[in-house]
Amino acid sequence: MKQEAVSPAVLAFANFLGALAEHAVRYAIVIRSRMGERKYFVRAVLLALCIGCTFAFGQAGPITPPPTTTPSTYAFSASSLMAEIGAAVTAKLTELENNSSLQGFGKLVTGFFLILTMIWAALRMMAGGRGIGELIGEWVPIFVCFGIVTMFLDRGAANLIVATMDGIGSAIGGANMSTLDGAINAGAAPIFKAIAAVVDQPRVTEASGSPTDILGRLGTIAAGLGSMLMMAIAKILTAFILVIAGVIMVANVILGFISVRLVLALAPVMVPFLMFRPLGWLFDAWLKFLLGACMLKIVTAFLLNVAAGLLTTMSSLALKHYTEAKGAAPMETLYADVVLFGMMLVFAILASLLVAQAPSIATGLLSGSAGGIGFAGIKGLTQSVGGRVSSGTVSGVSAGAGAAAAQGARNGLSYRAGRKDAQAGRQASLAYRDPRAKAAYATAYRKFSPPKPPSPPTSGPPPSP
Repeated sequence: MKQEAVSPAVLAFANFLGALAEHAVRYAIVIRSRMGERKYFVRAVLLALCIGCTFAFGQAGPITPPPTTTPSTYAFSASSLMAEIGAAVTAKLTELENNSSLQGFGKLVTGFFLILTMIWAALRMMAGGRGIGELIGEWVPIFVCFGIVTMFLDRGAANLIVATMDGIGSAIGGANMSTLDGAINAGAAPIFKAIAAVVDQPRVTEASGSPTDILGRLGTIAAGLGSMLMMAIAKILTAFILVIAGVIMVANVILGFISVRLVLALAPVMVPFLMFRPLGWLFDAWLKFLLGACMLKIVTAFLLNVAAGLLTTMSSLALKHYTEAKGAAPMETLYADVVLFGMMLVFAILASLLVAQAPSIATGLLSGSAGGIGFAGIKGLTQSVGGRVSSGTVSGVSAGAGAAAAQGARNGLSYRAGRKDAQAGRQASLAYRDPRAKAAYATAYRKFSPPKPPSPPTSGPPPSP
């Protein structure tokens, strides 16, 4: 019987399986021989338990997770962020305000001025031969000034002034103006309301009628496109201008708040000079600066409410015309949109100018001057720093040139007067107080004076041989 030939691949696979089976049998024999030992038996039992627990856990139901206690939304708001920033800045400013070194300096200077003024008053009374009654009368104003200085150094009088001004600002702005975050929120709320009113302002063209003829429809489409273009441009520009107004407002509020803290921190340095009359103007300047810093927040809150009222009124007018334009012609509604959006842009510019004028108005209220109020105040908003520097340089150069020309004219007139007096034989004038003019007069007088005759020889003793 003929034997079939076996493929080499089949032989190789059979050899591989045989070798694998041989190794498996040998491993089983070794394991069986080691199972007699106790430690290997314990390992086998633990392995069997682990496999059984794995199958049991796989057959069990899914585990229900415990209910979560975290909020479903991310708790973030601009007001909370502003409150944290304001609290951090306020804490730092309060630390600077309560500087123990400055307070110790204020007490030292106050005591020095008290002793100095009392001793000076006593010496004056003794030199004038006055009695004890006159001395007490001189000491009474000194003790009154000492009491006022002590009230300001203890922050009682200063805090009363600041609290009163903050109360007025809170009544106007409708929010707490005594803290930095409250003052910023009081100023930012009208700006945000104004921007929301601008965004929500409708187009009057949307309320126009729908004509049936082709020309009417084409006119409606053209009016709608023009109105949409005008609305987009006006709202973008208005929102941008209002953002600028908000930045100016925040700068004014922060500046006013920091100025109040700064002037309170410098109270121990400047308030004690009230007791020393030649330097009493330092206390006057300190008190005026404190009132001006408090007044800035009040004026800013008032102007912001005025600006918000202007823009809210424009939005109300637009809504009114929108409801009244039902069935009107497209071109009529387009004209209304152009006027309303243009006025909205103009009022936004006006609001920015009002907010920018807050520092000058606050200063004018204290000084009683209205020189910085008016439309000319736009220079402070539009003129750059370089322009102010260049204009100041040009004005300084022109002022110097004018002074030099005036001095030259005075010198020339003095020289001419000296020549006339010398030629006429008059005595030299002593009316000139300007050193340069006086020198020019003296030069001309000496130059044009007639020569003096030679003096006669004096008689003396005869010369010795």
